[in-house]
Amino acid sequence: MKLTISIILIVLFLLILIKHNSNNLNFLSNTNDKDTYDDDLNFFNLESFNNIPKNFICDQDEAACILVYQKYNQQCKDSFPTWKKFQDMNHGRRINGIKLKVLAIDSSNNPNLGLAGRADGPRVSLVSRYDLKEYDGRMNLENLEKFLEKNMN
Repeated sequence: MKLTISIILIVLFLLILIKHNSNNLNFLSNTNDKDTYDDDLNFFNLESFNNIPKNFICDQDEAACILVYQKYNQQCKDSFPTWKKFQDMNHGRRINGIKLKVLAIDSSNNPNLGLAGRADGPRVSLVSRYDLKEYDGRMNLENLEKFLEKNMN
């Protein structure tokens, strides 16, 4: 009997240790990730972004305006409402015969992403099949629209 209890305790301890090392202790509580993200992002839901599909490549008549963010970064969180509006206004739009996709990606989940650069914070890039242009301005709708007008040719 004592041996059985000892084995059960060891197995439970190992499960908790494994879960702790994977930073996933949700099995110990009734919360889920969606609720946690909503609280962390002031009720803004990341799942409403158009995220980059796996192995994404622009066709010749396409371009992608991509926000690279980190969900833990406050400056990124502050830019989410603006980006969502920009995305809603421009995703699927044709500019000078080029179809624009407005996408987002969390670089903390994609550490080897080349677009992320070396600093935390939101980064916007305009990517076409053969070109990459970096946005270097304030995150507001007017400036993002000017960036598109200037670089979509």
